[in-house]
Amino acid sequence: MFEKKYHKVVTVSRFAWRMVMFFGFATGLLSIALLIGIAGYHWIAGLCVVDAILNASMIMTGMGPVDALNSTAAKLFASVYAIFSGWCSSP
Repeated sequence: MFEKKYHKVVTVSRFAWRMVMFFGFATGLLSIALLIGIAGYHWIAGLCVVDAILNASMIMTGMGPVDALNSTAAKLFASVYAIFSGWCSSP
């Protein structure tokens, strides 16, 4: 995928294009993970969209949930989403 030690160094424009592509890929993956959390908190936990965004963002960054969850389904979703978010962000 990348050059070997014995290959010539790529041009600046090719390197910049590569960086843009990887940034787009990473942004897409993070967006999908955030949308999963937003949808779950909205439909399973019954939170409004803004609160769902807040909770999903807080879980993804490792800061913890904001709203108390009352139903069993919401608690199970939150625990699975927290494990998923921790797994996605681990090196």
